[in-house]
Amino acid sequence: MVNFRVLCFGDSNTWGCVPGTKFERFSEEVRFPKRLQKILGNRFEVIEEGVLGMTLASEYKRKLNSDFKLADKESRNGSKYILKCLSAHNPVDLVVLILGTTELKEEFDNSLEKVGKLLEDYYAKVIPKTKSKIDGSCPKLIIV
Repeated sequence: MVNFRVLCFGDSNTWGCVPGTKFERFSEEVRFPKRLQKILGNRFEVIEEGVLGMTLASEYKRKLNSDFKLADKESRNGSKYILKCLSAHNPVDLVVLILGTTELKEEFDNSLEKVGKLLEDYYAKVIPKTKSKIDGSCPKLIIV
């Protein structure tokens, strides 16, 4: 019986992209959300929500490359997806947020200060105040 639900919300690192490849994915035995599930055991449910190229709040202006077409560019903006995601997995006890690396791409022209402000405004101030429609609880937040 599941007593605690953990949502791992992030970018290609959460998705399990193998560095230096054309979007190959690590196996479930290697990806950290699945390893966390194994460590925590059956009383926990670890939900893997990683999206290649996910941003905190920035919008893509161009395609990443010819092999990876972003026809769904809007779905790469995590700030537009986080509340839908929390609703889809309701109730969530803990969100492990692993986002921000993508924001440092030259294309977005973000400073470290701006990335911190995006984290604060769109996640740190929002997630812990998002009440479950099922039990009225709010998730805790860990930013990695």
